[in-house]
Amino acid sequence: MSRLSLFARAHPWLLAALGIVLFLLAADEIDRRRRGFQPLDPHETVRRINAGALVLDLRSRSAYESGHIAHALHIPSAELDDRLPGLLKKSPPGLVLYGPDATRIARRLRARHPELTLGVLVHELAEWKAEHLPLVRGKDPL
Repeated sequence: MSRLSLFARAHPWLLAALGIVLFLLAADEIDRRRRGFQPLDPHETVRRINAGALVLDLRSRSAYESGHIAHALHIPSAELDDRLPGLLKKSPPGLVLYGPDATRIARRLRARHPELTLGVLVHELAEWKAEHLPLVRGKDPL
């Protein structure tokens, strides 16, 4: 009798746990591919910014002025559909979104513009601040 079948008979709960973990990993990967955007940590966000990605701050005006990522454009989510075509004429290599509705908006943008490379800064600016990355205070540069 092989060792694997002997182990499986002796530890059926461990084998079941392995099956559940593999199922959850597969489900997570399918969900990531279906989402159409990549959740970003602060360091990946910086890499994308350095590559020329356009950063959109979807928070309120007061939150934006109290501190935002350098060169981030403040576009309230209600105005995004009107302003996006003008921003896409510059053909940026990608968009990075952050704000309370960023994941929902990224899904909507993916459906309308499948050619876009989209990223969402997870946890808005909490991780950004925890990594001691710089924030700019003040008004929109445009």
